[in-house]
Amino acid sequence: MKKRMTEVSILRHFDQNRKTILETDSFDYVNDDILSQYDDEETLHSMIYYSKNLPLIPDRHLGR
Repeated sequence: MKKRMTEVSILRHFDQNRKTILETDSFDYVNDDILSQYDDEETLHSMIYYSKNLPLIPDRHLGR
């Protein structure tokens, strides 16, 4: 696995002239975001990955 990770480019440089896709997902107090772009062969590659744990906030009922 380590060898493959060092041989293959996981993230690529951003190119403002290429079609860009932003994927977001929030679940169980975690927020994940991935910014990806298509290459010349229409293969989607990740440019940026972001993940953040969100603080646990107790349920609050409005009007109480």
